[in-house]
Amino acid sequence: MKVLVVDDNINSRKLLVKILVSNDYEAVEVTNGKEALDFLKKSKSGLIISDIMMPKMDGFTLIKEVKNNPETKDIPFVFYTAHYVSENDHLLAKSLGASRFIVKPAEPNELLQEIQNVLDEYEAGLIKPKEKIIVTDEEYYKQYSERVFRKLEDKYSELEKTTSFLNTVLENMCDCVVVVDPELYVTFRNRKISKVIDCGIKPGEKLPDSMSFDVTNIKSDSHNVFETRVAKNEDDFIYLEGTVSPNINESGETMGYTLVFRDVTERKQAEKQLLNSKLEAESLSRAKSEFLDNMSHELRTPLTAIIGFSDVLCAGIAGDLNSNQLGYVNHIAKSGKHLLEIINDILNVSKLETCRMELECEKFSVMEVLDEVFAVSSSMAFEKNIDLRFDCDIKVDEMYADRLKFKLIMSNLLSNAIKFTSDYGKVIVAAEKKDSSLRVSVSDTGIGIPENKLKHIFDPFIQADTSNTRRYSGTGLGLTLVKWFVEMHNGSVRVESEEGKGSTFTFTIEDQGSRW
Repeated sequence: MKVLVVDDNINSRKLLVKILVSNDYEAVEVTNGKEALDFLKKSKSGLIISDIMMPKMDGFTLIKEVKNNPETKDIPFVFYTAHYVSENDHLLAKSLGASRFIVKPAEPNELLQEIQNVLDEYEAGLIKPKEKIIVTDEEYYKQYSERVFRKLEDKYSELEKTTSFLNTVLENMCDCVVVVDPELYVTFRNRKISKVIDCGIKPGEKLPDSMSFDVTNIKSDSHNVFETRVAKNEDDFIYLEGTVSPNINESGETMGYTLVFRDVTERKQAEKQLLNSKLEAESLSRAKSEFLDNMSHELRTPLTAIIGFSDVLCAGIAGDLNSNQLGYVNHIAKSGKHLLEIINDILNVSKLETCRMELECEKFSVMEVLDEVFAVSSSMAFEKNIDLRFDCDIKVDEMYADRLKFKLIMSNLLSNAIKFTSDYGKVIVAAEKKDSSLRVSVSDTGIGIPENKLKHIFDPFIQADTSNTRRYSGTGLGLTLVKWFVEMHNGSVRVESEEGKGSTFTFTIEDQGSRW
């Protein structure tokens, strides 16, 4: 069964065709009554389903032509419409010979059932074409004109409501809206313009040069963002930011452009202040770095002498010392070395903050470095009777990385573990290598870290408890340096801890030779 579908709405037409084809009907589609008549002159159809409101020739005129033509008057005709839905419209359709009058949108099953009913009635002879559809053309045109006039009134009323609604939306927008023609003459501007710009954008006038744009650069498939500075009045400027969109009609012609923009002067001023603050902060940072560099040099020189001569005295090179004297000198040497470590930490942080520190990679033995760190830390562990253990994967061997920074990572983690572990506790170091990654963990049975302090544990100058700074000493820079040194090796560090039971710090670093 061939069904002729007549509808100018492409979505409605395609949907109806899809429903018909999926139920074994052969569907032919056209967009208006004139095209339908042209088709019927060349081909036959078993059923016509038509909309009413269409360009060139509407549905009422189409059915009149079909039913007054001896060759097509027998074809069942069904109206399927969303606009002409009144009782009078229904009666006019019936008087013109329509078999059914169905209102859009109908459920597919109900629509198909109505179509089948029409075809069954036609086959059974229950639907017969009228010998004469209307008495005179005058009567038809009178009824037809009344319906069209009423529909035009309805459409005009709808258009007025839509226009009023759109005007309300546009006039109350927080953004400025300007519509221009292809030559960039203003055809519309909303009231927000007068609150932002005192002059320069008026209907009938050309867009100001400061807001003009090259129409050849405006793309229809993307947001065309612009930013400009315009005169707010004779004495002041403001910054505007927005988008330009082409107004393209159904034929693909550009009818003009719509500009939507807003005043971003406050943001621009804030950005300028932020930039100035940034430059000032960078200047202060450089001054701080220079100060730290100078101070570290000035402090290191006497400290080196203090530590060096203390070692000379401890070794007895300058003469024998009694036990009290030896204790005093050892205390001087120990305090000097501790102060030197603090100075080195501060200097390292300063270099990292100003991006003046880089990796100095070399090939080295991981085990050799770990042994060196253990040798230094074992005396601290011995003093507190801490069980210091080492669990190393046999595969851990050579690595291409920054040897000194790796040693500092291990020294900081191990010294922290021993420092915050009570007497007779345990500290375990484990290491394993997988592919190009080295994974090391340092676990202790120390005081642990409160849960609410964990997220800040790697921040500069932070200890889990401020009272610990006085009890255990330290700058709070050790873990900050650990994190930065690890990340310089494309690695990561994390901590697991339970207050009162201990902590485990685990880090992974990448062999830098595998990156090339």
